[in-house]
Amino acid sequence: MIDRPNAHDRDGFTLIEILIVVTIMGVIAAAISVAFTVVMRTAPPTEARADDARSLLGISTWLPADVSATPNAPLTAATDFWDDAPGRTSGCTGTDPGTNLIRLSWRESISGSPNIYVANYRLVDEGDSSKIVRVTCVNGGTPKTQKLTAGLPLSGTNPTQVTWKTDLVDGVDHIIGVELELRTFEGDTLRVDAASRNPAQTLSTLPQAATTTTAAPTTTTSTTTTTIPNQPPTAGPLDFNANPSVPVTFTLPVNDPEGEALTVTLTNVPATFTSSVSGVDVTLTPDNVNATHVIDYTVTDPGGLSASSTITVKVNPSSTTTTTLPPNDPPTASPVTVAADPGVKVGVNLPVFDPNSDQLTVTLGTLPDGWTAQVVTLDAGTTSIDVEITPAATASPGISTIDYTVTDPDGATASSTIDVDVSRIPCVASIQSVSPNPVSVSGGNGKQAGPLVEDVEVTINKSGNCSELVLRYIRVVDAPNGQASSDDRQPQVDTFGDGIVITLLSSSVERWQKGNRPLELVEFAGLPEEIVHDSETLVVE
Repeated sequence: MIDRPNAHDRDGFTLIEILIVVTIMGVIAAAISVAFTVVMRTAPPTEARADDARSLLGISTWLPADVSATPNAPLTAATDFWDDAPGRTSGCTGTDPGTNLIRLSWRESISGSPNIYVANYRLVDEGDSSKIVRVTCVNGGTPKTQKLTAGLPLSGTNPTQVTWKTDLVDGVDHIIGVELELRTFEGDTLRVDAASRNPAQTLSTLPQAATTTTAAPTTTTSTTTTTIPNQPPTAGPLDFNANPSVPVTFTLPVNDPEGEALTVTLTNVPATFTSSVSGVDVTLTPDNVNATHVIDYTVTDPGGLSASSTITVKVNPSSTTTTTLPPNDPPTASPVTVAADPGVKVGVNLPVFDPNSDQLTVTLGTLPDGWTAQVVTLDAGTTSIDVEITPAATASPGISTIDYTVTDPDGATASSTIDVDVSRIPCVASIQSVSPNPVSVSGGNGKQAGPLVEDVEVTINKSGNCSELVLRYIRVVDAPNGQASSDDRQPQVDTFGDGIVITLLSSSVERWQKGNRPLELVEFAGLPEEIVHDSETLVVE
């Protein structure tokens, strides 16, 4: 018998089954391709935004401070202080790499001796990208180099642009600031503006100056300096027993608030005693008579202020062989608070005191990550101690506490704290949009100014501590007939407060001349005002 073929016993696939398998595989491949494309297109912009923020932070931390110190200079003599010639070296070593972007120079008078400072911003190629570095030196000495930005396009593609800000000073064009633009690999433009606050060629720095506050527009800067008044020293009584005819050396319990060296004068010393003075240390050799003697002493600081007290010496009987000096008194330490900016060194005078006028040493506790500190003893033999603390450039706003301990030569200690209030991160802000495009009512009869047709919203981007950020612009306040005159154009300031949007109202009071109106973002948190962003133009139709 011949077996019939079974319908389920066959080799291979039908055409329909093959088409179904191919279709499923195509759908899977397309999904993988879409996912890969999303990842590839999403990651670089995120990374680029992080690099942009780091670049803006690095430039905005240093450039405004350097430009602020650079004096206003006539265009005819600008290269003495401002120079953007690409071939210019820093003036420190003469062999600095890369291309010169901005070379700034200024002089500061330290105790009457002028020092020449140079800050040179240069574009240096590194592999397939470039970075902006800051090269600095004092009096042509050893240069220091800092990298300020993330990777930028190579220098041959001109990723940077420098624009001098100028104004008339006494009828002569002066450079009063600078604008630095950076172009990223993504084609975005980052911009930092800085203005000069130095009206003279030499900044004066007084050793005893407390604070210097500058408050004035760029072209009329004024400076007020407050000097700390001299404080008198203090002196305390001292009592001890001494053996007859045996020299005794001791330290007077005195202190000077400024840590200055004191002069000691002894009076009423018995004629049968011998005495000598070295600093605030006194050596007495009593006679051999069992008695109690009171000696007066006075300490005087370099400013002529003084304090007085007594030394009481009880001479033991000749059979006594013990000299009894006062016991060692431990030092004292108090808490102190100081304000600081990220990445900027600040000096702290520790409020410490040693009753025996011993020289103290100080030990700092653990510092926050990225912070540095060093201890400076101002004058040997005193208890005046300074600590210099530099917060990390990326330090967040808030108070960081650092423990410290002072120790005297006998091992006695006192401990307290330093609170560093990092209250300010450089403001980075820009105008994001002006919407809708302003339209001004035309009054006819040759009238060139009128109210806005509708309200206009100005929106900004900002990061960091943008305190009291305002929008400054020019509007026409009175032009009923004909074209507005210069007297009719008045500066206006509107504050953003904590927000990012300001509305320019379309009221009859707000009159706008047709044409371009410059907009500036200005920060009033510090003195003087700081122009954060001033390149936008409001076009009124």
